[in-house]
This record gives sequence, C-alpha cells and structure tokens, in this order.
Amino acid sequence: MAYDILIIGGLSIIASIVCFFCAMAGSGSGLILVPLMILSGLTPVQAIAIHKFEALWTVASGWRYYKNDCFLKTDFNYYLFLGLIGTYIGARFIHFIPNDVLQISVALLILAVSIFINFSGKFKSGDTLTKTKRIILITSMFFFGIYEGTFGSGNGFFIAALFFYLIGSDEQKTVCMITILAAFWNIAATLTHFTFGSLLWHYALPIGIMAAIGAWFGAGYAMKVDKAKIRHVIFTISCIGGSILLLQSLI
Repeated sequence: MAYDILIIGGLSIIASIVCFFCAMAGSGSGLILVPLMILSGLTPVQAIAIHKFEALWTVASGWRYYKNDCFLKTDFNYYLFLGLIGTYIGARFIHFIPNDVLQISVALLILAVSIFINFSGKFKSGDTLTKTKRIILITSMFFFGIYEGTFGSGNGFFIAALFFYLIGSDEQKTVCMITILAAFWNIAATLTHFTFGSLLWHYALPIGIMAAIGAWFGAGYAMKVDKAKIRHVIFTISCIGGSILLLQSLI
C-alpha cells in the first residue's frame, strides 16, 4: 500500500509538470507518462486507459482556448464527429491485443512519434484550402481518432503536421483546435475503457487532477514560449522512455 502511494504520488507530480509543457504544444503527455506507468508495474492496457483519463487535461486547456475563440473553426464539427467514431473503435480494439505484443507496439510507436516530432517543424506549406485538401483533412480525422483510441500519444503532432503541410495553417490556432478535439476524443476513450474495467481509479484520479492543474497554467503561458524548444524536450524524454520500454519488453 505504501509503495503504491509513493508510485501514484510520483506519477501525479510528474503528470502536472509534463502537462504544463504539453498544453503549450497540444500533445505529447503519453509519450512520457505511458512508459513510466508500464515501468511502474501496470499492464499496457491499464497504462493507456489511465493515460486517456489523464489526457483529460485537454479539457482544462481546451476550455481556456475555446473561451478566447482561438482555434480553427472550418469543418470543426466534421473533425469532431468522425474522430469520435474512430476513437470508440480504437479503444475497443486495444483490449483484444495481447499484452506482450501491445508493449512492444507501444514502445515502437513512442520512438516513431518522438522522431517525427523532432522533424515535424520542417513540414510547412503556404497553400490554401482546396476541395481535395478539405476532403483529405476531414477523412483523416477518422483514422486519427482510431489512433487516439488505441494509443494516442503524440497524435496532435501528426494532425498539426498534416495541417501545416496541406494548408499552412496558423500554428497557435491549429494547436488550440487539436486540444479541443482531443478533449472530446479522450472523454470517449475513457468511457470505453471504463466499460471494459481497465481504468484503475486510484491511479487515474490523482494523476488526472494534477495533469489538469498543470495544463491549465500551461495553456495560459502558451503564448510566451517557443514551442520548438518544448518539442525538443518531449523528443528527448520520449526517446529515453521508449527505449527503456522497448528493452524491457524484449528482455
């Protein structure tokens, strides 16, 4: 019991710090927290379920962005609806993957996403929104939703890179839109995990509360920092976490 309290307390403190920075970048908390939770003794499914609840920090930061009317509104409802369907499908599917396969997959995804984060700033375009690009963006949200439900960590960086590349969208408004979408998608994933009994509330509640507190202050500070520096920090930490997790799964 005492050991669990120390683990939960430590993870909660780390979550508040991580989500302070991730609220500025719009994504990335799972890249750091999921490996830590698995290394602390949780199964991959439990760690991801808790991460989906912890990722409700997007509600705190997303509400702050929404109040300031600071997000991309074009086709937002389509993005939200298709993403919700995908999230539900993904969150159900993950429960049928064996733990050993899932742990290796999570480790590889963490490394892949962290590498992508490091180079994502180079994918930018000044093109306008055409009909074809609009269809691509709307359709892609279903698949982003599936990824959000199964794993989700770093999903926001993939979405942002697609918007930067296709339409050269404003970075701040794109991050704000992604955060608001993630808030709804994470609620759907959390409810799905809850129905499967994989959400451990004695972990999820304190970690989620501390994550939300960190994200609230992080969203308020977002306009004052260079996001590229934050992404480099997430890249470094997630590379370490993913490498440790991969080594642990192969030993």
